[in-house]
Amino acid sequence: MILQRARWIRDSADSIRERRRQDYSRQVWTAHAKALDECAASIDRPRAALEWLHVDRREQVAVQSPAVAAARSTVRLLFEGLEQDPDGVLAGELLGDAEEHAKRAADDLEMRATEAWSAYVGRLPPPDAELYAGLRGQGAFAHLVEQAERQDRQYEQLRKRKYLDSEELRRGFVRLLSERDETRRRLPDIHDEEIRAFVTAAAAQGAPLAALTPTVLQWIESNRLADGYVVRRRPVGR
Repeated sequence: MILQRARWIRDSADSIRERRRQDYSRQVWTAHAKALDECAASIDRPRAALEWLHVDRREQVAVQSPAVAAARSTVRLLFEGLEQDPDGVLAGELLGDAEEHAKRAADDLEMRATEAWSAYVGRLPPPDAELYAGLRGQGAFAHLVEQAERQDRQYEQLRKRKYLDSEELRRGFVRLLSERDETRRRLPDIHDEEIRAFVTAAAAQGAPLAALTPTVLQWIESNRLADGYVVRRRPVGR
């Protein structure tokens, strides 16, 4: 009876230890799996942004790097180990190594995506809605000016991001570029310095008659803006 009791206690203790070992293994794996999932997401966001810049926007950027190659190799070893000796993997350093390499790859891609986005937007036309401020309230162009200003606010916000880290943002940016081009195509061209100086002055306190150069007069006529401007005498003393 005593021997049977002793064997029962021993078997119960072994069973408890085994359950505890399994519980610990599950906890270890769950913690590492969560960390690896987070690393994978951290890798995927900048990688997708870099691929979009390279494929869709024709930018010369490198998606692959030594850090990414090292992470891929370590994760491959991890999966092979899990198939052959899962307990050995959990007890060893392979999980930690895979996690560390994945973090390095994520940091490397994050830096590359940030630099590539900065270089790309630096080559795009800058926000220019202020050029059209002098046309506010000018008949048919008033709505287009409001539209240009609204588009430029969105354009500036996206340009200031580290990079476009979602497909939704990237699609929205491409759509915004097209809409900006269309709006500016429908607005009068005011990039000529004489025209821009006249429009800016007229919108503020009034442009001098000297600003009505042949170029400006031609621009007013071709854009049917004559009714939007009047000539008036400046009050004495001003």
